[in-house]
Amino acid sequence: MGLTRPKAVQIDFDVTNITDPLIRINSGESGSADKDAGIVIERGSDANVALMWDESADQFAFINTSETGTTAGNVTVSSYADLKANDITANDDLMVGDYIWFTADDKSTYYGVDSDVRLTHDHNRGLILKQRQTTADTPAIFTLQSTEASITVGERLGVIDFQTPNEASGTDAILVAAGIEAVAEGTFAADSNATKLSFKTASSGTATETMSLSSGGNLTVSGAVGMSILGSDPSGETDAAHIYAKDDTSSAEVYVRDEAGNVTKLSPHNKQGEWEYFSRNVNTGKVVRVNMEELVRDIEKLTGKKYIKEE
Repeated sequence: MGLTRPKAVQIDFDVTNITDPLIRINSGESGSADKDAGIVIERGSDANVALMWDESADQFAFINTSETGTTAGNVTVSSYADLKANDITANDDLMVGDYIWFTADDKSTYYGVDSDVRLTHDHNRGLILKQRQTTADTPAIFTLQSTEASITVGERLGVIDFQTPNEASGTDAILVAAGIEAVAEGTFAADSNATKLSFKTASSGTATETMSLSSGGNLTVSGAVGMSILGSDPSGETDAAHIYAKDDTSSAEVYVRDEAGNVTKLSPHNKQGEWEYFSRNVNTGKVVRVNMEELVRDIEKLTGKKYIKEE
């Protein structure tokens, strides 16, 4: 009988030695199993504990219980007891109802038959995902997936949010402050998965989109674009042109460079604050810098008309 006292002999020894290598519990059971079976440890005024086979759950359990060894059936589980061990090997699913807690720094979890991927605690910093294969072109890959069967325009495929929910100031301080989203640009089909990347930031309130990169490579920015100055014009690239900032007599100015290497200044001011036009042509070798304000004033003198209207 599961968790019942022996009827023939009451065992009462300080030390019990059993020479048999196996102990058979509930040996009188016949037919379909219908009783919990195991070992109950009496703990006096504290709650008893037991190691038992839970028949209704079809699994072993370490439990806290009011059971005293008299039940022939379903044992009451007050709660589940703690278990401390060294290595634990699980050949199938490992289901956890609460925390998985590593009590030491820099510990890792491994994934794969050959433990090719490792996730490691980086003390006081975060986590490190490492691909442990040493062959060429085997980077660590972190993929966000959705199990939706139908993706339509505006739906998000994956989201990374940045937030400080414990910030003492509360209100705006605990809202999502920044984020990156992958957003469908249309309904997905066998020949289409057009998606944009949406970059969100906040200054007061929940983060909203302030920059996006479309599936076609178009970059949209809701604010100004700042560019650090280059020491020289960028080198040429096939099928590419550049917009950049460069120092011009101690002032950061905006330039464009086409594929051929021709350079034109877009910000039309010189050091004196006057409007000028600058261009360098690699085919002719000509470098042109024209003070447009002087040119227009000369034309105004000749025509008697006023073309420069200051606001």
